[in-house]
Amino acid sequence: MVPPLALSVAEQVYQDVQDWINEPVVGPRIGGEIIFPQTPDKLRWIAQAPWYFVPFVGWVISKVPTRGFALEIGLARGGTHYMLTQLFEHTISVELDVTLVGRYAITNSMDRDTIICGSSTDEATVAVLRELLDGIELDFLLIDGDHHYPAAESDLMNYYPLVRPGGVCALDDYRSHGSIRKLVHAARRGLIEGIEIPEPTLFGQIVCWQKPE
Repeated sequence: MVPPLALSVAEQVYQDVQDWINEPVVGPRIGGEIIFPQTPDKLRWIAQAPWYFVPFVGWVISKVPTRGFALEIGLARGGTHYMLTQLFEHTISVELDVTLVGRYAITNSMDRDTIICGSSTDEATVAVLRELLDGIELDFLLIDGDHHYPAAESDLMNYYPLVRPGGVCALDDYRSHGSIRKLVHAARRGLIEGIEIPEPTLFGQIVCWQKPE
């Protein structure tokens, strides 16, 4: 299912994320430094397990050879966001929790990424993202924010139209949250206006597909 070369690249990218998680966390500031000792709950983390996440990343690499803009809904502790910065020209995450945003922003260089601090379901957040993209279409979308059905449906309806034909869309926690399964099944049956999902692929918790051309 996943070409060996793409899988090899994905394995290296996942290892890079692990190295990033385990490195000393120091935030530069004028006149001094802010130092974050790594505590047991980890300032940096990636929730997705390698047994399914590495094949998923390899699949994305094989399906999207030219990787421009990626969007993640839900920053959490930054592991997936950081991984996307290694693959895409520019990565954008939307996160409501200002503490999570602040921690990431002051401990990473953010040369190729942007974080929008706000609710993904708010019209103002969508407007900021559209202004930031300025007509550029997304190559990749990962929805991993509020898992309640109304919020997840809103995220899909707000951001899926921004994905280019042939781009990849993915939702996390498909197996562990019935609301995500219900959302995908509803879209597959044509019950969500403007959302067309072809036969999806499942990697552990992640359900994904390419947007029809």
